[in-house]
Amino acid sequence: MWDAIALHTTPTIALHKEPEVAMAHSGIAVDVLGAGLERIPENAQRAILSEFPRLAFKQCFKASLCDVVRRKPATSFDNILRDFGSRYVDGFKTPSFADLFEGAPFSE
Repeated sequence: MWDAIALHTTPTIALHKEPEVAMAHSGIAVDVLGAGLERIPENAQRAILSEFPRLAFKQCFKASLCDVVRRKPATSFDNILRDFGSRYVDGFKTPSFADLFEGAPFSE
């Protein structure tokens, strides 16, 4: 379960892990991004959305992630929060790996 949660935004790894991890990634990708939605028949999509309406998911998801970025910017270093902060949060700046590399305490 930990791998499924930790890797669901990393398809280059998640799709090569246990079936449960790959399926969690794939299900989340369909739900959040619509990735692979074309593989689900339209009548099944309608039935799913009838039982589980999106309820302004995109706006709420974006607002939640931006709120985390504003409150805890350091948590955005290596995940999707950085993308949301960069695009939607005024004045947001987080270090990149290149910044950390340049600041490494080695003299060579």
